[in-house]
Amino acid sequence: MRELLLAAMVVLFAAPHAHPWQWPVEEPVVQIEFGERVDEVIHRWIEFAGGAQMVFPISDGTVVDVLHETDLPTGQGNVVVIDHAQAFRSIYAHLDRTGLPEIGQIVAASDPIGTAGRSGHVSTTALRLAIIDLQTGGYVNPRLILPDLADIVRPRIVAVQAEDEFGVTPLARGVELPPGTYTLVARIVDTATVAGLTKGPYSISAFVDGQNTFTIALDRLSASPDGLRLGTPPVDPNEVLRSDQTFVLGDLVIGNASVDIEVVASDFRGNERVWSAEILIANEDVQQEP
Repeated sequence: MRELLLAAMVVLFAAPHAHPWQWPVEEPVVQIEFGERVDEVIHRWIEFAGGAQMVFPISDGTVVDVLHETDLPTGQGNVVVIDHAQAFRSIYAHLDRTGLPEIGQIVAASDPIGTAGRSGHVSTTALRLAIIDLQTGGYVNPRLILPDLADIVRPRIVAVQAEDEFGVTPLARGVELPPGTYTLVARIVDTATVAGLTKGPYSISAFVDGQNTFTIALDRLSASPDGLRLGTPPVDPNEVLRSDQTFVLGDLVIGNASVDIEVVASDFRGNERVWSAEILIANEDVQQEP
């Protein structure tokens, strides 16, 4: 799926004479990924740690808005908004109050537009980057546009479990379940480069007896008449994504035979982790009274 998405994005972003995209800081330390649910908020941005680094535009553009924390307390602190060619807009939040550009200023990728700071609702120095596709009005995962970062660490599938009205059953090879319909749930994390923090994966798939029963790539977030839609294929994030990188992977139907379950998680670089188990049918024979 990632290959298909990237092929589509190459066509979308490959305009003649387009300037290359770049990360907004020299040493990008990603601590929250696009699409994560943190404190009940679905993140439409990537959040960086790494201290008070100088911030640059991700590409040449025009500054269309500068929001000062003292003028408009939104929780995002000091914000700079830049329009780019190909109808994309980048947003930089939690900036320090000094060194901000002026509205209407034309900036090159080499021009600093501020410094990562502590403005807004953050407890440490941070920077948030969001990218809007102005043609659709939705947010896109910045990783679809920006260069790949070095990463050889695979996500971890911490736990897989089946839930029903009677409770939660942790799944592993040889676990028995009575016949019925369950909700398949998995907690999946990716190791951040910040000590003690984990972030979410990029894509997840589930297979039951070899059949793909669930797939999502966390590549976009948009509004619809029915509410927010996250990923490809688009889903209601409230139905799929819980806090602490826990994902609802759909229904698991247990019949009269054992089933093989496989959960696959990958990060944006394609580092992949696979969890698999055969789930047996619980013996529900009841002894007849004499």
